[in-house]
Amino acid sequence: MEEKLKEFYRLKYLDFTCYDVIAPHGVLDIFQDIAGKHSESYGMSFDEMMASNMIWVLLRIKYRVIKNVPLYSKVNAITWPKKKGLVDFDRETIITDLEGNTLIEGISKWIVLDATTRKIIPARHIEYNALCPDDSIFNDKFDKIKDFNIEGLSKQTYTVQFCDVDHNGHTNNAKYATMVLNVLCLKQDEVIKEFEINFVNESHLGDEIDLYYMKENNTYLVKGISKGKTIFLSKLTF
Repeated sequence: MEEKLKEFYRLKYLDFTCYDVIAPHGVLDIFQDIAGKHSESYGMSFDEMMASNMIWVLLRIKYRVIKNVPLYSKVNAITWPKKKGLVDFDRETIITDLEGNTLIEGISKWIVLDATTRKIIPARHIEYNALCPDDSIFNDKFDKIKDFNIEGLSKQTYTVQFCDVDHNGHTNNAKYATMVLNVLCLKQDEVIKEFEINFVNESHLGDEIDLYYMKENNTYLVKGISKGKTIFLSKLTF
């Protein structure tokens, strides 16, 4: 078992926007991939969790871009877990170039659900053998995104497709990031500096999600609603 896991990644064309800027779905894909690999090292892989009828679910994630990430970059991702909370598990992750210079730094908050009832299992009931270093590179408050009124806002509707769903049976977190970019259609000079998303309720194959969005100065806010429930809130700063 390692305190920190380091993995090599070669970024693909599809990890970037049409302006050759690293896209949120590309970042979130790396974050979830390395988190899953690290969890395996201390006995909490998908299969091991399912054997106890439990699943990992991402609750919130936030990252900031420190340095431009060139197209087709070869990078390292480094991740480590924090000490568990009452119900949640925080994890920090950085993406660096091969010389060790930080390109992206982020933090994510995870919970464990009963795979059948979808109810949260308190962290105190989870045997958690991860080694948790005291290192912290993301010192901003990791608060929830403030909700906002959708009255009068522009709206687009998206139907969850087969390839949006992961092995937990719900829409994968990186797919929501793609929805956000598709609804915003950023201009070339709107280069993403920070991105965050809160996952409030699950969505599933065939669900229609109404996407509402607004702009405040250099910040976009996006809310996804399905069947009268908020599915996610996202905030993007450029």
